[in-house]
Amino acid sequence: MMHKRVWLLGITFFIALAPWIVERVYTLSVISYPYHCESRFGFKYISATGEAAVASEGSMQLTYYQSGNGVGTYVGHLFHLDGQGKVLKKQSIHRAMEFSYQLLPGMLKSTTLTSSRIQGDEISDADAEKYVYPGFKVGHTSFGMIVKINRGGYAAGSSQFPRAMCSTLDK
Repeated sequence: MMHKRVWLLGITFFIALAPWIVERVYTLSVISYPYHCESRFGFKYISATGEAAVASEGSMQLTYYQSGNGVGTYVGHLFHLDGQGKVLKKQSIHRAMEFSYQLLPGMLKSTTLTSSRIQGDEISDADAEKYVYPGFKVGHTSFGMIVKINRGGYAAGSSQFPRAMCSTLDK
């Protein structure tokens, strides 16, 4: 009788864990870690009077690790322009950040854990957050979409960040 109880307990334990194991195996086979994403983008902010503008241009690189954390760097420039588009001032922006993320059904949620300047950065934290990426602010949370691309990669993006192309680092 005792042998039958142990056997039933083993089967019950297996049945309880089977869906979790299948989900983990499927998830890890679909998204390989670490994942690396890159995006080159720029924004232009024109004053209400049209007499001046601020533009940014640069590249963001993000790496996602299986632990639920990731790192990112941004290298680019901030341009202060007059009403005719002439560059009045050009400043370098070099930033690094760490973030945590969660994969939700069809969505990516990320929160900035740390953000820092890299040597050569010339703009204020406020301007980096306002003109380049709000995620440079510690505690900032954003939601984005993930789309599988035909040739085996992914694209990720949110309303506050343009679409980034992603691939595994081991390819």
